[in-house]
Amino acid sequence: MSLVLCWMRVQKNCEESGDAKDTVMSRIHSGIWAANKKYKRTGPKTPWINRVEVDKWIDQQPHVEAARQPVSKSARRQKATADTARTQDTNSSQRQG
Repeated sequence: MSLVLCWMRVQKNCEESGDAKDTVMSRIHSGIWAANKKYKRTGPKTPWINRVEVDKWIDQQPHVEAARQPVSKSARRQKATADTARTQDTNSSQRQG
C-alpha cells in the first residue's frame, strides 16, 4: 500500500510530476488552478499544491494528439513544394530589387 500525499510544496510537486516551477506558478497566477482547491498559500511565498485535485484536472484535459488531424504524405509533399516555390520567388524578387 502506498501513501498518497494530498498537499505538497511546489518544489516537491515539480520533482514528482516533472512540471517546471514556472509552469506551476503560471497556472496559479493566471487562475487556471482554483485557490483552496488546486493550491493554497500558508504564507506570502508558500504555495501548496493539492496533487489529488491536480490529477483530476489533468484527467479532464483533452489529449492533444487526438485533436490533430493526420497529414498524408502527398499533403506534406504539396506543402514542401509550395514552400520551395515561395522561397524561390522571394529570392528572385530580392535579386531584382
